[in-house]
Order: sequence, then structure tokens, then C-alpha cells
Amino acid sequence: QAIAYMAWPADDFFADTRRARATQVMSDILKLRLLDELREKQGATYSPSVGYVASQTWTGYGYLAASMEAPPALMDGFFRDVAKIAADLRDTPVTADELARAKTPRLDALEKAKATNEYWLGQLTGAQTDPRRLAATRSVTAQVESVTAADVQAAAQRYLRDDKAWKLVVRPK
Repeated sequence: QAIAYMAWPADDFFADTRRARATQVMSDILKLRLLDELREKQGATYSPSVGYVASQTWTGYGYLAASMEAPPALMDGFFRDVAKIAADLRDTPVTADELARAKTPRLDALEKAKATNEYWLGQLTGAQTDPRRLAATRSVTAQVESVTAADVQAAAQRYLRDDKAWKLVVRPK
């Protein structure tokens, strides 16, 4: 097997928390589309991965990344498929169904997590010295709920740019 990895730079979390939430939803939709294309339609890989990191520590640091593990011959196709999906996310608003399929699991997981000490320890660590953390914790549900198709498209236009994409392939020897 080989690994294909594609990443784009993004902003830190506190540059705009609402945009960060919209970018997270956009990354969830990207993952749904990659699952549909690479697993369901092509059978190229079982679990393509999409991740989004927006630093709450370092100003200006964040990234989006997509990856898959598959036979080496499929690596170029992965990059074409991701670029095509990214272009569609930039050019066309997502459907209401896609938006719900991305937001609902995120909101459900958030509500479940709020019942745990682990969640609160993670969220409140540093809140006494950085009041933005407390404000972000208070606003998370409302901000995710308020993400629209236009917000998702704006996030894709801002971050999923072909000229900013970084690509890596790891092939077996």
C-alpha cells in the first residue's frame, strides 16, 4: 500500500471562531464526499481521512488535510478526486442534506461530550488566563448550528485553493 496526503494552510481558531466552526463543517462534508467517491464508488480505499486543525495556541497556525491508504497506482487518482471535490465545494453551495449530515453528528457528539469531565477539563484549561476560551466554549453549539451552505462555500473558497495545496505520496520500496 501507499499513502497519499494533501493539505492546505488555514487560520488559527481565534482569528474567527465562527469561520473555524464553518471550516470544520466543510471538512466533514469533504470527508463525506471522499467516502462516497473513494470507498463507495471506486472501492479504492475503505477509510479516507480528512482532518482540520485550527490552533488555539499559535496565531496563524491551522491546516486542512485529506489522505488515503491504497495501492500505489491509485495515488494520482486520489489527488484528482480531491481537487475535483474541492472545486465543487468552492463553486457550488452544498445541499441541505449534506449540511445536515455534517452538522448533526457533530452536534450530537458535542452534547454527549458535554456530559463528561474530560470535555470540560479540555475546554476550560487556560480559560482563567485567556477569556476567549470560555467564550468559545459557550458559543460552540450556536455557532455550529448557524453554519449555512454559504459559510461552507466561503470556507472552501478561502482554504481549498489549488495554488496552496501541498501533496505527499509515500510509496513502498
